Amino acid sequence: APSRLQEDVADTLRAMGLAVREEARDPLSGYSIDILLPAPAPEALGDTDRPSAPGVAIEVDGPVHFLSDSRALKGRTLIKRRHLLALGYSLVAVPYWEWSEARNKRDRQAYLTEKLRTALPPRIPAWLLLPPGAHQKIPERSGIA
Repeated sequence: APSRLQEDVADTLRAMGLAVREEARDPLSGYSIDILLPAPAPEALGDTDRPSAPGVAIEVDGPVHFLSDSRALKGRTLIKRRHLLALGYSLVAVPYWEWSEARNKRDRQAYLTEKLRTALPPRIPAWLLLPPGAHQKIPERSGIA
């Protein structure tokens, strides 16, 4: 079940007009992705020359993802991130201490906007540059449960 922290992040993304899928399962690896912003099919954006990317994986990292009394990630979290990147996802990490510093709705939206802008790998998925609300009008890429 999603944590309260994860639910807060997902609710903020929804308030930003983004299509959000919580606890999405990657069909190849079986990984559960905390929050997925599914990429639209390339043909929905008028681009039929490239393969469809799976989207932006947002990993919400509570204290259990870190070594005791540290901000160093545990090995299993690092490996999952490497695998998600290798599978073609853009990756955004939301550590609990950064989220707690954004105290209100405006700060949280600004924080997530910046995180999405600087997603790994360092490229902005073109479909995230659409105007607010346009995301709901584009059909999602199929194949991700």
